Amino acid sequence: MEEIKTMEEHKLLQRLHATFIEHTAVMLLIEPITGKIVEANPAVCTFYGYTREEILNMHIQDINMLPKEEVERRRLMPLKEKQRYFVFPHRLKSGEIRLVDVYSCPVTYSGEKLLFSIIFDVTDREKYKVELYREKELLRTTLLSIGDGVVTTDQTGRITSMNKVSEEITGWDEEEAKGRLFSEVFKLVNEATGEEIEEPVAKALRTGKTIGLANHTALISKDGRKIPIAYSAAPIKDEKGQTFGVVMVFRDVTREKEQQEKILYLSHHDSLTGLFNRRFMEEQIKRLDMSRELSLTVIMGDVNGLKLVNNVFGHEDGDKLLKKAAETIKESCRKEDIIARWGGDEFLILMPRTSAKTAEEIIERIKNRCLKDSDGPVQLSIAMGYAVKTKASESLWQIVKEAEEWMYRHKLLESKSYHNGIINTLLATLFAKSMETEEHAERLKNYCLTIGREMGLSVKELGELALLAVLHDIGKVGICEFAN
Repeated sequence: MEEIKTMEEHKLLQRLHATFIEHTAVMLLIEPITGKIVEANPAVCTFYGYTREEILNMHIQDINMLPKEEVERRRLMPLKEKQRYFVFPHRLKSGEIRLVDVYSCPVTYSGEKLLFSIIFDVTDREKYKVELYREKELLRTTLLSIGDGVVTTDQTGRITSMNKVSEEITGWDEEEAKGRLFSEVFKLVNEATGEEIEEPVAKALRTGKTIGLANHTALISKDGRKIPIAYSAAPIKDEKGQTFGVVMVFRDVTREKEQQEKILYLSHHDSLTGLFNRRFMEEQIKRLDMSRELSLTVIMGDVNGLKLVNNVFGHEDGDKLLKKAAETIKESCRKEDIIARWGGDEFLILMPRTSAKTAEEIIERIKNRCLKDSDGPVQLSIAMGYAVKTKASESLWQIVKEAEEWMYRHKLLESKSYHNGIINTLLATLFAKSMETEEHAERLKNYCLTIGREMGLSVKELGELALLAVLHDIGKVGICEFAN
């Protein structure tokens, strides 16, 4: 029986030895205590570049590039059944370093306990792992540092990652958002109506296409704030073109919208009075000229004496007069009326569905307010004219021209008395500065009249000479008084 058992073991060893020799995988038998290489198959010579005789005169620590103490420590681990799989840097005869997977287990060979090691070259795999790690770190760093919010989902629309900007905008932490459906975290609505819009992630998953910006989109954050955003969502596809997730990039556009609204406001409004400007009014005239909602009334107004106020009191007082005129007109008109500063001292009012009678009432209201509310150096006065479009065939531009003509007719009638009023105001202002100035002007007027009579001047010429004498110091009105 012993002889039969010995023969069977011998046959098994022969088969194992044949497999060892013929196998294409790199195989070594190693003495575990010293590390001496006891046996090596032909694949070892092919891989490492040594002859069989050279290999069998070497120790494993001659090949393994780890420190000898570490090689010995790990070499003993399979004996203690603590670990059997390792990744080592092995040096070839050429000096090249290759990374290898080593699978080791204890075996009994010819009555001796040895380590049986199978070795695979995994240099390319490890290289790809390093490259993949670097790409992953680069992506992670990019996501962390990018100024836009970035969120990714899987093919079911559940969130897999969010960067810091996403957390700041939404109010959700990445950890609490992970695994939730996109719609749970990103509540997107139409900014104007408040109605929910179709999820860009669901749409990207359904269509397999990049979903661009939807106008007027707002995100409802975790704390309930409505934040206007711009976004795009793109499907993430594998090498076969199959979608396995979505990435959405978005940003808070609150400041952009504020700037746009400010620019839009400035493009349509007069910076001094805050009323609409001529450019905006021309657009409204084009729009209303197509309207069939008649009657359409136009009122044109012109501030009397603005040039004189600018010349005598300065442009600051002139600007105050224009602001007061704008305020008076706005307070006298209705909410639906469109009011604009048409030119330097001109104002235009468009009044849809308004009759001539209503226009006259509003003009009267403006005039009464001018008399009541004037608080500057001169009385506010606005010459006004109006015209009404009653037929769709009439041109609104022609109606504006008619209103302007009527305004100038009224201005001619009012200008003489208004200019006299300004002169009296200027004299009162001048004499209020000093009684000496008033007495001086009176004396000078008497001297001039006496001389003029001696010269035989006409009554009209004497009147002009007297006016000159009284007004010769009028420039002092614009001079500031300083304490001595």
